[in-house]
Amino acid sequence: MGGTYTLRNSYEDLKAAIAFLRSEETAAKLRVDRNRIIVLGYSGGGPISVKAASEDAGIRALVLIDPVDVRHFKDISQQEYDYWVKWLDSLIGVHVSGKDAMAEIVRQVDFWDPISAVPSLSGKCVLAVMATRGDVADMAIKPPTFSEAMRSNERFSIVTLDTDHSFSDRRIALTRTVVSWAQGLSAKSCL
Repeated sequence: MGGTYTLRNSYEDLKAAIAFLRSEETAAKLRVDRNRIIVLGYSGGGPISVKAASEDAGIRALVLIDPVDVRHFKDISQQEYDYWVKWLDSLIGVHVSGKDAMAEIVRQVDFWDPISAVPSLSGKCVLAVMATRGDVADMAIKPPTFSEAMRSNERFSIVTLDTDHSFSDRRIALTRTVVSWAQGLSAKSCL
C-alpha cells in the first residue's frame, strides 16, 4: 500500500477497507457477511480501530491488542517527543516521517481520545487483550483508563497475557483468546 503512514491516513484506509468489504460486488465475490465485520487494532491500530468502531453503527464488535493510548502524547517532554520521532523513523516496512507523524499525533490527540469514544461503543462487543510487559501501549493504564470507562458495557472483556508488546512468546494464546471470544459473539447478540 502506498502513501505515508500517519494515524489519520491509516484511519481513512480502514474506513475505505470497511466500505470495500460492504460493497455488493466484494460481498458476493468474497462471500462477506456485511453485517458481521469485526474491527481489530493492534498497538497504534488501537486508536484507529476505536475511532472507526465508535463512528460506524454497523461495526458491532471490536478487538484491541495492546492498544496505544494517544493521550500519553498530550504533554510529553521534548526528550520523550524526540525519542518517539526516532522510534517512528526506525520502523521497517512503513513509509513514515517520525517528525510528521508525531506532530500530527500531538495536534490531534483529542480526536483519538479513547474515553470520548466510550459512549458510542455502548452495546458493542469489545475485547481488549493487554500485555503485562507492553512497552509502547498503555490504553489500560493511563487514568482515567479505557478499561474503567468500558466497565459499564456488559459486553466488554479484558484479558491480560504475561508477555511483551509483540506477544512474541504468547501468540498461540493470543490467537486462542481472540478466536474463542469471536466464537461467542452470536450468543452475545453482537453478530
